[in-house]
Amino acid sequence: MTAPGPSECCIALRRGVALEEGIARVARVSVAGGPRGSVVRMVLNTGWKRQVRRMCAAVGIRVLRLRRVRLGPLELGRLRPGAWRELTMREIRALGGT
Repeated sequence: MTAPGPSECCIALRRGVALEEGIARVARVSVAGGPRGSVVRMVLNTGWKRQVRRMCAAVGIRVLRLRRVRLGPLELGRLRPGAWRELTMREIRALGGT
C-alpha cells in the first residue's frame, strides 16, 4: 500500500478526522513541495492539545518540524520559543480590548 498523496491528505483534513475531542477540520490547508520535502500550511479554528500532530498522523503525514506563525489576529514573526513581547494597541483592539 502506498502513502497518500498531498491532495488526498488535504481532502481528508478538510473533510475532518476523528480525534478524542471530536471531529477536527482545517479551515484552510495547502501543500508546497521543496528540496527537503513538503511544507503543509494549516489554519485551524480550534486549538486542542497536539491537534496538528494528531491530525497529520491520522491522514498519514509525518511531522518533522512544527512552527506556529500566528495566534488569532497576532502575527508571531520572529518571536523565539519561550520569548514574549508587549502587544501593540492595534493588537489589543484586535483581541477585543479597549
